Amino acid sequence: MLKFSPKALEKFLRPYRVTRGRKFRLADHDPGDTHGLKSEQKREARLLLERGIEWLAEEQEKLYAQDRWGVLLVFQAMDAAGKDGTIKHVMSGVNPQGVDVTYSRRRRARSSTTISCGAA
Repeated sequence: MLKFSPKALEKFLRPYRVTRGRKFRLADHDPGDTHGLKSEQKREARLLLERGIEWLAEEQEKLYAQDRWGVLLVFQAMDAAGKDGTIKHVMSGVNPQGVDVTYSRRRRARSSTTISCGAA
């Protein structure tokens, strides 16, 4: 069973945090990465998602209060790849007044969704 302490969540999220700015390349990351969660661990994944949503809501309040930093999430995939459903689940616990969602069309039926959360 996974632990859901703030430290455990931080450790889980660390590999997905962009810290190198201009040196970040999406091609360097496996799109099928599940961070070791197997299909038989759906319960654990659901609990981790719930804790992550709680954490995101807490962070949104802090970021909004600071009015300086924000969280930027970018989803890029083929049409009908599940971006909207993912956004629905991940952003379900945050205050919608502090979220800005932008959709853009890309070549070859790819679309991109950008979400900013926190400072306006």
